[in-house]
Amino acid sequence: MNTRDFYFGVLAITSFFALILAVYFTIKTRDDIAWSLIPLVISIGIFVWALMVFFHLAPQNTSPK
Repeated sequence: MNTRDFYFGVLAITSFFALILAVYFTIKTRDDIAWSLIPLVISIGIFVWALMVFFHLAPQNTSPK
């Protein structure tokens, strides 16, 4: 397995669970919009972290052969 593929998998899985978390808490706390925005901000933060991992760490660990 290529290291870049591994980091892409981490990005996809992390983003998926962040989206599930945001949708769950948005539905659960739909009466109070402020509590709906908190999970959305957290999931955006998780997504940005996963993007940083993918685009900054993955290229360093791959070398053309």
